[in-house]
Amino acid sequence: MTNMFDSTNDILINMVNKVEINWLNEPEAHNYPAALSYLRLIYDEQTAANYVGNLKKK
Repeated sequence: MTNMFDSTNDILINMVNKVEINWLNEPEAHNYPAALSYLRLIYDEQTAANYVGNLKKK
């Protein structure tokens, strides 16, 4: 017996197979504040800032 999730799963698999990810060679300036914003959700302010500072050095 087929249910609606089988067809939904097939659609999602087909969509994923068609997506091509094109990474940039270098991060853009707005990526660092975005990273800091995310990291502050899981780390204290200083730890998050240190991680972002380390990312900028690379």
